[in-house]
Amino acid sequence: MKRGIPGDLFRTIRAALLDCAPDNLAPVMKDQRLYPWRYSLPAAGDRIGTIDGIIAFLYEKERGDSHENALYLLLQVLEERSLEDACQSQLRQAREQLAYALAGHSVAPLPPPARDNLERIVREKSQFLDVVRWRTALAAIENQVCRIDLERHGKIDSLGTGFLVGPDLVLTNHHVVSDTIDWWQKQPHNQMHWARASQLIIRFDHKQLADGTTINEGTPLRLADNWLVDASPPSAVDRQIVKSGLPAADELDYALLRLGTPAGDQPLAGSANNTPRSWIPLPSSDDPPAPGEPLIIMQHPAGQPLKLAFESDGVIGLNANRTRITYRTNTEHGSSGSPCFNANWQLVALHHSGDPDYSPNHRPDYNEGIPIAAIVRLLTQRGIL
Repeated sequence: MKRGIPGDLFRTIRAALLDCAPDNLAPVMKDQRLYPWRYSLPAAGDRIGTIDGIIAFLYEKERGDSHENALYLLLQVLEERSLEDACQSQLRQAREQLAYALAGHSVAPLPPPARDNLERIVREKSQFLDVVRWRTALAAIENQVCRIDLERHGKIDSLGTGFLVGPDLVLTNHHVVSDTIDWWQKQPHNQMHWARASQLIIRFDHKQLADGTTINEGTPLRLADNWLVDASPPSAVDRQIVKSGLPAADELDYALLRLGTPAGDQPLAGSANNTPRSWIPLPSSDDPPAPGEPLIIMQHPAGQPLKLAFESDGVIGLNANRTRITYRTNTEHGSSGSPCFNANWQLVALHHSGDPDYSPNHRPDYNEGIPIAAIVRLLTQRGIL
């Protein structure tokens, strides 16, 4: 076995991989030269830890047929695949330094970078986002988030937020519509608080228009007769300041509601080409955002027109059984049931609550959501998906 990789060389290769390697190395590892280690790359909880583990692991490996070093081959394949001159140069320098060390020489110092190549990746969790794709996704999601209202005794109250996940399916929190679920399930102890499904209004398009003053009051829709598709209650743990356990896998605080009309298939008002409203797809993979990654919440805080809250250092982390995710992104009453997205507008969580510590002078530490992957697992187990 080789002696450990020299520190200067380790840092050089780490910088090259952090700057130039994709987050997902699986397509790279399909290259025949790297195939022997395709399924054995180590992974850590963050990108830097993962890269460090890969360097240490591959440095000790070589192909049995050609005796080529595996880390050298990775740098070579990445260099060949790179479309950027700067990355090709950085990977080549790292590969040449590695070859020099593998031959038993001291690591030669790298030449200073050219003046026009001094830009660096400072925050690993930050990304370069394609402007057109980002703006297009935002415009679509605006049409798919709704405000959930209760019309009772001649008054309309905002209960929370929801969003389309199918042509006629809206996902929100169980606690947002718990009174209506109680009415549906006829639980006598909650009789004074029953709210009939016919009193709920699912309101899309409630937003401020481009002139900055006009408010679109939205498109109100009603629920179907068989409106409750599935539901999962919250956990008693959610209200505990010091958590005494973990929420169960079926305590996910969601309600899946069916609309009386397939809003997702209907054309948007005023669209030139009869563009359908569409819906936000439920992800099929369990790939939650890592701590420190951005988190965006589209919401109706305090019943206001649609708002966006964006925290670049948003994600705090997952709990032990991956039934809750915490983050720093702001919410208010009325935000319950909002969709949470990563920086690429991929749905990652259903927002449901905030820090339960209301002690005087306590500053809230976090907001909390239900990982969408956990909801998809339960819906699949129940035969809904």
